[in-house]
Amino acid sequence: MNYESYRVVEKSPCGRYIRYNHKLGVGAFKQVYIGWDRVQKLELAWNQIENGNLFNEEANGSLFVKEPKGTPEFMAPECYDGEYNELVGVYSFGMCLLEMVTGEYPYLECSTQVHIFNKLYAGVKPASLGKVKDSRLNEIIDKCMLPVSVRPSAEELLKDSFFKPSIAVSVMKNIKRAPPPPSSSSAATQGPKPSKYVVHIGGIPVEFPYQPYGTQLAFMNRVIVTLDRAHRDGHSHALLESPTGTGKSLSLLCSTLAWQQNYKSMNRYSKFTHSKPDPQALADPIGHGGGFIPETQPLGNPDTAPPAASNGTKKKKAAPTIFYASKLLLKDQEAGCSEFKNTHKVKGHPSIQKGGCHEAHDIEDLVKVGQIVKGCSYFGARSLADDAELVFCPYNYIINPVVRRAMEVVITGAIIILDEAHNIEDICRDAGSVDVEEDILLQLQMELEQLIQSDTMIYQPLVEMTQDIRSWIARKKNTLEKHGFQHYASCWTGDKALKELQEANVTKQCFPILQECASKAIRAASEAEPGTDHLSGMAASLALQRHVKKSPGTAVGSWTQTFSLWCLNPAVVFREIADSCLSVILTSGTLSPMDSFSSELGVTFGTSLEAPHVIDVESQLWAAVIPRGPRNYPLNASFKTADSYAFQDALGTSLEEICKIVPGGCLVFFPSYKLMDKLSSRWKETGQWARLNARKPIFTEPRGGQEEFESVLKGYYSSINQREKLVMGRNKKAKGSALSDGTPLEVSNENKKEGAAFLAVCRGKVSEGIDFSDEKARVVVSFFLSLNYVTICLLTPGI
Repeated sequence: MNYESYRVVEKSPCGRYIRYNHKLGVGAFKQVYIGWDRVQKLELAWNQIENGNLFNEEANGSLFVKEPKGTPEFMAPECYDGEYNELVGVYSFGMCLLEMVTGEYPYLECSTQVHIFNKLYAGVKPASLGKVKDSRLNEIIDKCMLPVSVRPSAEELLKDSFFKPSIAVSVMKNIKRAPPPPSSSSAATQGPKPSKYVVHIGGIPVEFPYQPYGTQLAFMNRVIVTLDRAHRDGHSHALLESPTGTGKSLSLLCSTLAWQQNYKSMNRYSKFTHSKPDPQALADPIGHGGGFIPETQPLGNPDTAPPAASNGTKKKKAAPTIFYASKLLLKDQEAGCSEFKNTHKVKGHPSIQKGGCHEAHDIEDLVKVGQIVKGCSYFGARSLADDAELVFCPYNYIINPVVRRAMEVVITGAIIILDEAHNIEDICRDAGSVDVEEDILLQLQMELEQLIQSDTMIYQPLVEMTQDIRSWIARKKNTLEKHGFQHYASCWTGDKALKELQEANVTKQCFPILQECASKAIRAASEAEPGTDHLSGMAASLALQRHVKKSPGTAVGSWTQTFSLWCLNPAVVFREIADSCLSVILTSGTLSPMDSFSSELGVTFGTSLEAPHVIDVESQLWAAVIPRGPRNYPLNASFKTADSYAFQDALGTSLEEICKIVPGGCLVFFPSYKLMDKLSSRWKETGQWARLNARKPIFTEPRGGQEEFESVLKGYYSSINQREKLVMGRNKKAKGSALSDGTPLEVSNENKKEGAAFLAVCRGKVSEGIDFSDEKARVVVSFFLSLNYVTICLLTPGI
């Protein structure tokens, strides 16, 4: 283009402002887009406009720019890589909007430009974004600050409902409009909608089952940025907070699997091209376009067969394994299995091999296969995990070092996702603690003494350890201090605790030997033939598991001494995990405050996110507690009153009144199946069930498997859809109808079924991961025995 200055006119009749006004703000934003519309028709390079001057108004209403310049707070990260296009302006527009709403510069918390630069590259958003209370405005600003690969263009952003004509209708005449949606007839000719969406984040295609929300895009971006940085630096960890119901679990799985697949494809490409690492790529953590940094060493000849793995070592995988850990706990009963020998038959069954009908299998599929081949489905699942790319497991398979070694879970170089991790500090403390009762130690010692003759090297050190601990307990039990009724205890911390452990011969030097002997003893017990001497399941479980609780029903009046080692610092356990794996991603709806969370775990989290909700909770959600029923009966949902017929009848009447008022779907949650069955039986006896069913068809969460549940859920959805069609039909009939005096004709809804009701159990199949958007759930009713009232939430049609 010619070397000359261009005049850019910034029309803004709003003038200077003292505080943000929503109507004036929307009007100003639209007019900025008019300017953008004009600029796009000029032969203009985007690096000729200072993005920070987007809202600056000169006295004559114009601005002259002769050379590229910029304000760091308003410049997109890609500007520093020399990439200038329209998306740079979109980013700056979001920053200017943030400044206009909050009345302060973005990144005001940063003291230097270098600090701002580091935050930009790390994907950390300005702290002032948290001051934007309007969720829709927050979402618009968040869209503008998305990574360049997923950032909307100016035209795409303008299609957002935020900019729909509400004021200054004439302004919209000069703005490009999105084409009208196709009619039902034309849509039918275009074929079915795609079953999945593909969004590109950091150059990586991420498959998603539907069009993701802005919060989900931001969530997936943070995951991919974290994994990119981990691959470059060796380790990188993330704290990601997103409110319950925003689809964070799906976002986690889609983004990590997409990164893993891209890693494999890039590894395969570099293997065949023998490419050398690019120094520029090594220095660029985010702006490398989603590509991955090659290995620093050549991967060898692709035609050469890989060397055979030595005994005890596992084959190196093409990509890091993803461990997705949840709150489930390992049960003590899982320590032994008589069908362990047929594990290979479960693993090798054709139905669960690649391409088989159960390639993506659940535990029910493995149980069926185990019954067919007479093999252990539990140990079969463990062996399948060796070659799996994605492993779902309980927390303690990963967090507890003893269980992790016993289960042979290798986390070196792995990606670990800890979902619902708001209690991870307590879980780490628990994993680093030991509680062993004296009678269990005695039983263990007796079994070990019987096995010494078979292998002295393994069992002798374990016998001596149990003897030393029991002797130490015997010496100390008469010196305990009283701490309540029939409870005596003594506690030692710091140097005193170390001295007591040395007195019991539990030292750092002897621990590796004991650990090796315990592992061999467990292995021998697992491989023992029926009828041969080996450690029992309980003793084997004690040898390696952290915590064995005493069963109820012990003899009355008997005393039990317990030897306990309590870990009070969660960083002792968590730091070992963070140093071993490639990346740890902690997610929950409640991780804040993140600074204290990070310091307690003793790990630096390079990426953090506090995402907003996908809905406007102030305008689209109403929550309340109902203390009394329709007849002023107190809804005291305690264990004492739960069996009262008066209370059960009051709950039924209250639910009927709610169903009468609220259209659409109604979700009703009970604390247990037992209470749900008890109330259902009572309501059927009194006729309350029939009255409820007259208002809304009732569906109950089944106790059975997934197939039965999906059948019930399908029936619920069908009833909701029929209700929507009925409402549309009524509207058509009522349209234009009026009485002789001109009064509009209303269609009566009396005795008409409006939607459906779904009775479910808290933490059951219905409570998480199911789509209950829009008409599927206009009200949620919760009965909790732990509270004194019934809680309801109303959801508005805007959701």
